[in-house]
Amino acid sequence: MVSVTLIVYVQSSVSWAIGLGIPAFLMFLSCAMFFLGTKIYVIVKPQGSPLTSVAQVVVSAAKKQKLKLPEDLLLNLFNHIPTNQSTPGFLTQISSSFSTRLRSLQMKTKSLRWFSC
Repeated sequence: MVSVTLIVYVQSSVSWAIGLGIPAFLMFLSCAMFFLGTKIYVIVKPQGSPLTSVAQVVVSAAKKQKLKLPEDLLLNLFNHIPTNQSTPGFLTQISSSFSTRLRSLQMKTKSLRWFSC
């Protein structure tokens, strides 16, 4: 917001050329910093074919095309509780606490009915 206001002020009061030069210079500066920093980036070389993952998605979508959606999408898709909790120790306590809270929330929301105005 400040940059837009500043650029418009410079273009109106000083010169439109300077007003256009400021963002051009800042863009050049950002590109230079990007290319100077490429030596410190971690570049991971791709493994396998990218077409394999695309084909997996297409096959999975084709297999799941005829599945029926659950009646209550909000509770069934976004709040999935896994049946097996094989995580040991602290993570089990957290997941069981979360599951308990989620179940109580599900019970509360089932009793609520939404009406259109």
